[in-house]
Amino acid sequence: MPRRNKSPYWLEQAIDLRKRGDSLTEISNIILQPVSTIRYQLNLNLTQDEYDALCQPSNPPESAERTARIRELHEEGMNGNQIANLVGVSRQYVYKLIRMWREQEDADLDRIVEKTNLSLTINEWRKTKIC
Repeated sequence: MPRRNKSPYWLEQAIDLRKRGDSLTEISNIILQPVSTIRYQLNLNLTQDEYDALCQPSNPPESAERTARIRELHEEGMNGNQIANLVGVSRQYVYKLIRMWREQEDADLDRIVEKTNLSLTINEWRKTKIC
């Protein structure tokens, strides 16, 4: 029977290996768990800042430049098909990046709203305690 609400026994080892600089594939080969499961558990059990700090830059460096170019063209108002033709990638890849950026922006906005709502709730609570 699966364990509920408990971290997997291999999580600490996976975090240590990731901090050491091992890729998810290398960690998967060591702890014998699928990459998707490792990624999911790291994302679930670490704060966003901790998880982001453990993310490794993409290989090779040209891919980061290509992604920056795609973002730049998208911000200029070009559609995915035009960007794909100019940059030399598939339109599906361009649309995947755009979708990921929107999801990240939405998540950032959600965190800001939650923080603002929490501040408002705390301030209201303080006002009722003072009265």
